[in-house]
Amino acid sequence: MSEIRKSSSWPDDELVSLVEGLIDGRLDETSQHRLEERIRNEPGVAEYCAERVLFSSQLAQLIGPDRLELVQSRRLVIEGQGSSRRVIIGQSQTTQIGEAGGPPPDGAVSLDDGAKHRGNRFSVALLILLALGVIGLALAVFRQNRSLDSAGQGPQQSKPVPAPHWFRRPESRAELRYWLRNMVTHRFNLDEMKAATGMEREELSGALKEFGIKDEPGVIAAKGDSALVLPYPGGRHPRIGLQHQAVNPKRDTKASVFTPWDPESYVVLDLPEAIYIGRIYYYLSHSDRPTLWSLQNVHLPPREWTRLENGGLRYERELPNGVVFGGEVIPQRNGAALRWWLQNNTASALRDIRIQNCVLLGA
Repeated sequence: MSEIRKSSSWPDDELVSLVEGLIDGRLDETSQHRLEERIRNEPGVAEYCAERVLFSSQLAQLIGPDRLELVQSRRLVIEGQGSSRRVIIGQSQTTQIGEAGGPPPDGAVSLDDGAKHRGNRFSVALLILLALGVIGLALAVFRQNRSLDSAGQGPQQSKPVPAPHWFRRPESRAELRYWLRNMVTHRFNLDEMKAATGMEREELSGALKEFGIKDEPGVIAAKGDSALVLPYPGGRHPRIGLQHQAVNPKRDTKASVFTPWDPESYVVLDLPEAIYIGRIYYYLSHSDRPTLWSLQNVHLPPREWTRLENGGLRYERELPNGVVFGGEVIPQRNGAALRWWLQNNTASALRDIRIQNCVLLGA
């Protein structure tokens, strides 16, 4: 790929604005000339345009309303020879949101761009862009509708995606001791410890005996009369009900706050459970809904809380597009102080930001 893709400023604000205008159909003639100029002169711009157009189309289908019908017709005429060659582009588009058949119901939207004709000198870069878009769309349809099995027996029926293993095996003996004490404080049994760590029951029983950890409340004690804050170890679903709405809950953003008056009682904070920006999930602490990254088959690596000297917890995560978010939970006398932040390092503004934090009362 071109060197321009390696720049931290790629794509620049102008290119992002031009391509988004192309997708939305709101480019004026000056902006269209500018985009064609950049496609013609800058390596990588045509590929970026094609990728954004295809990705926008896929997202619209996946996160749009219950029913959206889009009918497009395009007309491309190339005539003349040499310097007198010109291109005539005609396009019409009708979009209907609502039920099919009959007159558009209340709430249905019908848009007709009409035919747009423009004559100019033949642009090779424009044809390259159109070809890339067609090829990319064909490849996407091919990948979605034709999945060959390893035996070469032809297309397979769609199957549920198998749930990944959410357990985290401690990486050192010190970490094993910490998490064993943590899970005992959470009143986990051996089966729940196995689910949280991936270790066998016999291995866990031996480690508990070796470290002298007994199954009793308050193994990790709070300081004075303040609340106790611990990373939630996973393995046990933190919800009592509606577990089908939080499949495979990840422990990355979950922290437990134990009450100072009852060491066996605690709540689990999900800070946050979801980050929802512009009708797209940028982050979700479980796996039952698609996110911006799962739609692209991008896996977010696991993150752990940093344990602070004051008994609090802190974490931070950078998403693949440069958005950074994080949080802190600091124990206090009658509860915990919470802080959460989000930083936008992308080339575009973030709009319609919604953050969902949860307090789970399972214990």
